[in-house]
Amino acid sequence: MLLGLAPAGVRSAVSRAGDVIVIVPPVVVTLVVVLGFGATPVSIVVAVVLGAVVIVVRVLSAATAQLRRAGWVEAASGFGDPPWRIVVRDIVPGLAAIIIAETSLRFLAAIQLVAALSFLGFAAGLGKTWASAIRDNITGFPLNPWASVAPGLALVVCVSGLALVAERAGEAEGARP
Repeated sequence: MLLGLAPAGVRSAVSRAGDVIVIVPPVVVTLVVVLGFGATPVSIVVAVVLGAVVIVVRVLSAATAQLRRAGWVEAASGFGDPPWRIVVRDIVPGLAAIIIAETSLRFLAAIQLVAALSFLGFAAGLGKTWASAIRDNITGFPLNPWASVAPGLALVVCVSGLALVAERAGEAEGARP
């Protein structure tokens, strides 16, 4: 949000720096970090955050830049409110639905990314996961398909359930006056 309130030159420079990270697919960034620093939970979290933070920053800074031109924000600035108060009282409530949507989308993408890493065998530091159970049982699929289907369904139900909860939360926040 601070980037959205910054001058256009600063926003442009930070956006260009973020473009370098955005052009690399998150799976590649994650694999490079995990292979470079080991498959520890900390390195996996750092890799997933690296892949998502640039997108969230760009979306929130663009939305903040639009809100800063809103009448009520300009009025608060004209009344002499300090920037921190304008952000807390005027901008954050206007961005609440976007923050909920972006957070939920990035969280769901993180679950899918970690599941892909686990399925590929690059997340050994996480222990047993649903995706590693699918990978381990895929060779016996013809004999016992449920050994692979059950963890796959559990992963789908988890991601779908979280997506529905996030959608409802975004709708509830968007309906507020």
